[in-house]
Amino acid sequence: MKSQPNLLFLFPDQWRWDWIGALDKIPVRTSNIDRLTREGLLFEQARVNCPLCAPSRAGLATGRRFHRAGVLDNNDELDPSLPNLFQQLKQQGYQVMTTGKSDLHTASECFDPSGWHPYLEKLGFTAAVDYAGKWRGIKLLEKGTPDAYGSYLQEHDLVTNYREDMIARDKQCKDRQQERIATAPSPLPTEASIDAYCGQKSIELLNTASKDKPWFLWVNFPGPHEPFDPPLPYQQHYQDVDFSQPNQPSSEKKEDHQSIRQNYAATIELIDDYVGQLLHTIEERGERENTYIIFASDHGEMLGDHGKWYKQVPYEASVHVPMILAGPGIPKNQRRTAPVELIDLNPTLLDWAGLAPLPDSDGKSLLPLINDSEQTHRDVTISAHADWRMIFDGRYKLCEWKDGTIRLWDLTEDPNETVSCANNPDVQTRLLERLPAESPWFPEEHGFRPV
Repeated sequence: MKSQPNLLFLFPDQWRWDWIGALDKIPVRTSNIDRLTREGLLFEQARVNCPLCAPSRAGLATGRRFHRAGVLDNNDELDPSLPNLFQQLKQQGYQVMTTGKSDLHTASECFDPSGWHPYLEKLGFTAAVDYAGKWRGIKLLEKGTPDAYGSYLQEHDLVTNYREDMIARDKQCKDRQQERIATAPSPLPTEASIDAYCGQKSIELLNTASKDKPWFLWVNFPGPHEPFDPPLPYQQHYQDVDFSQPNQPSSEKKEDHQSIRQNYAATIELIDDYVGQLLHTIEERGERENTYIIFASDHGEMLGDHGKWYKQVPYEASVHVPMILAGPGIPKNQRRTAPVELIDLNPTLLDWAGLAPLPDSDGKSLLPLINDSEQTHRDVTISAHADWRMIFDGRYKLCEWKDGTIRLWDLTEDPNETVSCANNPDVQTRLLERLPAESPWFPEEHGFRPV
């Protein structure tokens, strides 16, 4: 019989930190994720190392910060020659599975209608239903080379409806000269939506795993990433729910912001329902007592805060993400306020599997902090992207842009990041001195390789 624990990693795309019902900040229904917070630990100060899909996921896989993981944007892919989490787990005897939009190889379009591709084996996976996501998936359908989800739509004669809907959304936004804020419900039946497909395939793949060997399942829900297109039944759950307006919003009308947030919440609730089904599947298999469950996201979503959408910026709505851990030995219904980085999950999972940290990892295992709330974990966390880098010490957050612009926010007094603390030069100097070593600028030319 196996001795190592199973690992269920729930990893939706573009889920901002405050959109969890248990936090009582947003009227969103997440009963199953709330259950995980009661059964485990919620890390309230988790931030990603780069708020963009592929770089964030590459950092998670390698345990390296943005400037060292080898992936600068979504046109890069993870180098299989860099040691990663999945390879290590496979060598330890794990069944290493992934579903949904992994974003580890999107640029080369290594996709197949089966959901499997030899490139995935190089990365360490043993089974997969891997696909490209919403917008790139449509492009693959147009080229006649559908991924797994596109093939599913073809089999169920749903391609025309889906394609026409996506084209209409894109046109509506371009006509309005705004971001992709079209908020009509998806024309697809609920069970055919891209997140429902991910949930269903995750359950199917999990049920193929042998109970005699440990398994790792990475569930990459494509939502709540835009377009904001939940199935109609879920959208109707929120048609009368009133959401607060964005912080320092742009020129969109109030009703537009309301519709966007209603749809964002509706997609979250759909994903939460499949989280519940996955937990039920583990319980039916008799494996809940030996399974660690991880819930996090690759980055947040601005949702109109500061007049911005999506991610790639250093504001909290972009870099701050949810992080919940539950499983054997983890304290129940507790929270940790120490700052942590997304890449810290890499050595934590390896710890649970009985493995040493990856060579040259920047991640720090969370196990000491899990076991002791007073434990010192990090004195700063780091995030970065193409033209900016950011450092946070648990209260003060400094961001420096390549053009020399500097902003310092006191998140205790000003959580909405509305006023830069120009009157605190000592803190600014202290944090600014740390940045070059913690997050050096990467070379301008592409062809970059990690240092």
